[in-house]
Parts: sequence; structure tokens; C-alpha cells
Amino acid sequence: MAEKSQGPVVAFFDVDGTLTCRDFNVGLHVNPTPRVEAAIRAFVGAGNVAVVCSGRSVVNLSDLAHLPFSGYVTLDGTHVIYDDEVISTPELTIPHPGIAEREFVLTPLCEVLRQRPHPVLGLTMGELRDNLLRKTK
Repeated sequence: MAEKSQGPVVAFFDVDGTLTCRDFNVGLHVNPTPRVEAAIRAFVGAGNVAVVCSGRSVVNLSDLAHLPFSGYVTLDGTHVIYDDEVISTPELTIPHPGIAEREFVLTPLCEVLRQRPHPVLGLTMGELRDNLLRKTK
């Protein structure tokens, strides 16, 4: 029997109680232990994909920005970021086509992903927000 080619494992990590223990949280900060951080790095280093999946807003996850997560599923699935992927179906478009005009989206994104380029527009999230703020003044 031929062996099946297996791609990377994709793991979705919850924050509270999975990446962190409430004893290690200070307010809304997310502080995984060094052992958890090393495990995530090893998992990704083995060719796998790590994604944060949380009911929190992305703005409350900025403490995780230094870890090699490929994506974020936040606000119970209502906000999705995955590398430079563009998803477009009749039901769903990611990233949202109106993101460049939405300060309420760009401001929290800049807390975590200011230097991340928009996969279609080519500007970073910070540049998109700065441009929007200049236009609205």
C-alpha cells in the first residue's frame, strides 16, 4: 500500500487555560510560560502551523506577537487572519474588502500586527491606519 503524503499539522490554541493559566495572567495580558513558548516554537519548527483561537479580541493578544503563530481566529470566529491568505467566496471574504476604511478594525490590528502587509493592498496594517487617519482629519 502506498503511503499517503501528509502535510503539516494545524493546531488551534485557545488562550485562557491552554496557552496560559489564569495564575499567570495579569489583567488581560497573556503570559505563557517559557516552557509553553518553547513548545510552540518546536511545534512550528517541525513544519507545523500554530493558530490562536480565542474569544478575545486581537488587541488583547498582543503579548503573543513574538511567537510564531500563522494566524488568529478571534472574537469567537468573527475575525480571522491567516498569513497572507485571501479567501473569497460568495459568503465570505478574508481579509474584509473594506478594512482600509475601518479604523475600529485597523487600530486593534496595529497593536499586534502593525508591520504585517495586507495581502492584496500591499501596505502594512500601520500604513493603512495612518492613511485612513490622514484622510479623516
